[in-house]
Amino acid sequence: MPRNEASPTRIGVVQRLVPQSVRGDAVLGLVVVLLTLVGAWRVSPWLDEVATAHVVSYSSRDMASMWQGIPTLPSGSDMVHAAYYEVVHWWVDLVGITPFTLRLPSVIAAGVGTMAMAGVGRRLVGRRGQLAYAAAYGLLPRTLLMAIEARPYAMSSMFAALALLLVMVYRRRPSWLRWVGLVLAIAAAMLVHLYAALPMAGLVAAA
Repeated sequence: MPRNEASPTRIGVVQRLVPQSVRGDAVLGLVVVLLTLVGAWRVSPWLDEVATAHVVSYSSRDMASMWQGIPTLPSGSDMVHAAYYEVVHWWVDLVGITPFTLRLPSVIAAGVGTMAMAGVGRRLVGRRGQLAYAAAYGLLPRTLLMAIEARPYAMSSMFAALALLLVMVYRRRPSWLRWVGLVLAIAAAMLVHLYAALPMAGLVAAA
């Protein structure tokens, strides 16, 4: 009997922590994850992904040298991606290096980015906006391509989408915590891929 009573309580806690509207955003993000998993599993690695696999297989000491831009390392000329390489380095230490595990962070990033854009559309337009924004982002051919390659672009795009969502959230109910989150999202987008500074500058100006 206590076991039967606990179940509705747990369900109620989940419903309070994750509102129904946010669950819709998450479902749309999950759809994009499932779509891109197929490509991430089947497509053969290309030259830049081989470079990613090579760099993230360095020792932790050599990985740290990327931040100094040491030219004797192959990664010295690709220092703009140092933060991404660092994240994937620790990831493959946990799960091992295969084409699929190298691409999985990009797949997840595409799903989270889609979820963020669904949240933006829901706040601007409602349910139709939620679906339209999620589709415009998650089903965009470039997004799908970024999601199935072991490169930093999907992750940078995810942080940019989160920054846009945080702008919307902050405008409706400002707080210092949301402001810090916005600053961190913008910084992360640029840290993962420096060229994200261009859309982030536009976002800051518009905000």
